Amino acid sequence: MGITLACQWGLGRHHAAVPAARYESFLRSYYAAQMLLLASLVTAKMSAVELIIAIKPRPAILTACRSLIVLLALWAVGGVTALGLQCRPPRPWDIDAGVCVNLGGLYAALAAINIATDVALIAVPAVLVWSDLLLPKKRWEVIAVFGIRIV
Repeated sequence: MGITLACQWGLGRHHAAVPAARYESFLRSYYAAQMLLLASLVTAKMSAVELIIAIKPRPAILTACRSLIVLLALWAVGGVTALGLQCRPPRPWDIDAGVCVNLGGLYAALAAINIATDVALIAVPAVLVWSDLLLPKKRWEVIAVFGIRIV
């Protein structure tokens, strides 16, 4: 919803073509959308990890899953906090005020963790099905189901 509102209020248009009142609404909507996006990514990934846990894997895989849940929770708390404080209060959404953290660095760090957790969400089930006694065709089918997220 935040991105939809941001599009209505100016996302994709040149800054000079957007009235000041609409631009302020755009900044607020985009600010909220960033935090909601991160929260939804984390919950989707945690759901996938819970699916793996529901299979009742051997202890090593279970430990990897629990470690991944802790990493995801830390990423969620740290990422939402960093996005929430990306610019100086009382206007943390105002990226034009010039008192923000290095936004490129912040976004790159969040993206790197996103990619790393995606790789982990492919590797853990791959190890799980490869080590269990499944037919080779079934192994590749399960790996493909979890690996489709790379696309």
